[in-house]
Amino acid sequence: FPDVDLFVGVHRKTLHFPVYYSVAAAVFGAVAVASPSTLTVGVAFFFLSAGLHSASDWFGAGDELRPWDRTSDRAVYVHPAKRWLRPRYLVRYDGAPEDLALTLLFAVPGFLAFSGGVRVAVAVGVAVALFYTGFRKRMPEWFGI
Repeated sequence: FPDVDLFVGVHRKTLHFPVYYSVAAAVFGAVAVASPSTLTVGVAFFFLSAGLHSASDWFGAGDELRPWDRTSDRAVYVHPAKRWLRPRYLVRYDGAPEDLALTLLFAVPGFLAFSGGVRVAVAVGVAVALFYTGFRKRMPEWFGI
C-alpha cells in the first residue's frame, strides 16, 4: 500500500508513515488479541505490514529511480519529526542480490508452514522477485525514465 505514492504525491512521503503505521499496528494488534476476528486481525496485519514496509525503506537506498547511483539523500520521511531519514544502504537497492536473499529468507517459513494457495502465492512471489532481480537495472532504460 505505501508504494501507491509512486503514482500519487511524493514517493516515500505521502503514504509512508513508519511511526504512525507502527502505532496503529500496536493499537489494532491489541484489539485483535482482545477480540480476534478476520477483520481485526486483517487490519492489524495491514498496519503492521505498512509500518514494516515504510521503516524498511530506511535500510535501503534513496528514493531515486536509479538507486545504485546514490544521488538521493532521502530514504523515508518521518512525519512527526518533519524530516527525511538518510538511506542506510544495508540493501543497496530494490532488486539487488541481497534484496532477493531477504525475499528467500522470509519466504521459506511460509512455504514450509503452509500448503495449497499460500504455498503457491509464496512461490509466485519468489518467481516475481527472481525476475525483478534479473532485470531491475534495465527497467529505467526500458521504460524511458
